[in-house]
Amino acid sequence: MSASYKKEKRNVIPRWRLSRNARKFNELGSVSINTDSDIPMESTFDSLQIDFNEHRTIWHAFDLVSSAIVLNRLPEVETAINFISDNKQNEPISSSFIKVLKETNEEDISTAKSNDRPEILQIRLRISKCKKILSDDPYNSLAWIDLAFNYTLLGVTDKARRAIEVALRLNSTNRFILRSASRFYIHSGDLEKAYQVVAQSDSTIHDPWLISAAIAAAGAGNRKTRFLDNARSMLRLNNFSPFDLSELHSELGTHELTSGKHNAAKKLFNNSLISATENSLAQAQWAASQITSLKNVVNTSTVPFSYEAFTLNSFNNSSWDDAIVNASLWYEDQPFSSRPAIMLSYLYSIIFDKYDEAISIIERSLRANQNNQNLLNNLAYSYACQGNIVKASETIEKVDLDNISERDKIYILATKGLIEYRRMNIDLGRRFYSNAMEIANKESAIDAYSSALLYMAREELRIHATDAEEAFQKISKRIENINDPAIKFLNNKIKDELKK
Repeated sequence: MSASYKKEKRNVIPRWRLSRNARKFNELGSVSINTDSDIPMESTFDSLQIDFNEHRTIWHAFDLVSSAIVLNRLPEVETAINFISDNKQNEPISSSFIKVLKETNEEDISTAKSNDRPEILQIRLRISKCKKILSDDPYNSLAWIDLAFNYTLLGVTDKARRAIEVALRLNSTNRFILRSASRFYIHSGDLEKAYQVVAQSDSTIHDPWLISAAIAAAGAGNRKTRFLDNARSMLRLNNFSPFDLSELHSELGTHELTSGKHNAAKKLFNNSLISATENSLAQAQWAASQITSLKNVVNTSTVPFSYEAFTLNSFNNSSWDDAIVNASLWYEDQPFSSRPAIMLSYLYSIIFDKYDEAISIIERSLRANQNNQNLLNNLAYSYACQGNIVKASETIEKVDLDNISERDKIYILATKGLIEYRRMNIDLGRRFYSNAMEIANKESAIDAYSSALLYMAREELRIHATDAEEAFQKISKRIENINDPAIKFLNNKIKDELKK
C-alpha cells in the first residue's frame, strides 16, 4: 500500500534553499553577496595567469585554477594546481578546492545533454553558473553552498559534501552556511556531523536560529544537547525579534511536547506563531494533533510560502485538490527532501489514480534520495496499479527489510501483498498482508492496520473471492469511527467501486 507523509516525530530542521531564494525568507542574516553578477571570462584569464606568476600566493593560484576549469584550459595551469596541492599551510581548503573544481568538466555534471529532462538541464545550468561565479570569486561561500545544493539534487553526494566543506572553511560562523550544512548532513544520514557543525561554531551561542538548528539536529539524532538551557535563557531575555525567535520557540516547544509537558509546549508554540516562519508554522500544524488549540492556526495564517503547513492542513481536512496543489509547491521548494515527494506521490496514486504522475515525481526524488524505502514502496505500488508487475516486483525488492523500522515494514509487506494478488498468487498475497497487520498490531499502529485491512479487502473484491463483499462491509463498519482522512477516503472509495 502507498505511504503518505505522516511523521510521528518532527523537528524544526533548518530549510535548505538556493541562496537567492533564502533571501525571500530572511534567512541570510547579515550576509549579502551578489551571486548574479556577470562574470568576465576569457578577458581575465591572461591577467590571472600574470598575477599568479608574479605573486605566487595560494589565493592567486585559486583564482587562476578556477578560471581555467570553467574555460576548459586546465592543461595550461598545471603549475598552479601543483602549487595548491603542495601548499601545507592551507592544506584542508586546498585539497577540497582541487577535488571539487577539477570535477567541473565531468560530463555527468556540467555538460548538458540533448536528452536531458528539463529539470536536469536546469540543475546543470545552475551548476555551470556556480562554477562561473567561483572562477571569479573562489571565496564566495554562498556559491559553494549553492553548488552543493545542486549536486545533492543530482544525487552526487560526495561532491556535494566537498563543496559544503569548502564553504565551511571559508565561513564557519555564518548562519545560512551553518544551517545549510547541518541540513545537508541530516539529508546524507550523518546525524552526528549535522549536530557538531552547528554546535562547534562560536556563533551559535549568540544566534537563536543556530541554537534552534543545534537542538533540532540533536533531536533528529536522538542525542542530548547542551543548548537547551541556552535556549531557555535566550527566550527569557527576549532580546531578539519574535520572527528571529520563532523557530527557537517552536523547537523548544517540540522538546517539551515529546517530554510530556503539554502546557509548556502549548505556550511555546503560541509564541512561535507571533511572527512565524513557514517552518515553525508547519511544526505547529504537526503538533496540532496533540495540542488542539493549534488545529485552526493555518486557516488564519498569512505566512508566505507555507506549503508544507497548508498541505498537511488540507490533507487533514480531506481537501484533496488543495492538498495536491500545495504538495506540488512544497516539493518545488524543497526538491531534495523525500517528505514532499512521498506525500505528493501518495496523493497522485491513491487519491487521484494518476500513476504516471506519481512515478514521475518519485523518479525525480530518488536521484537525491537513493534507496529511500518509502519512495521505493510508493513507486512499486504505482507500478502494480498500472499492471506493470515486473517493475513493481523489481522495485520493492530493492528495499532491505532488515534495515527499516517496524512501522515501515507494514507498508512494504502490504505492497508485496498487493503485487502477489496482481500476480494471482493469492495465498502468498494474503500472507504478506497478514504479516503487515500482525506488525501493525504489535506497534499499536491502528491507522496502518486499518489501511492494510482495507487494501487487502479491495484485492479480495477484485478477484471475487467468496464472501469478499460481506467481509468488506464488516470491515467498513468496524473502522468507520477511525478519524483518519486517508482511511475514510479509501473506505468510501471501495464503497463507490462496489456500486459500479
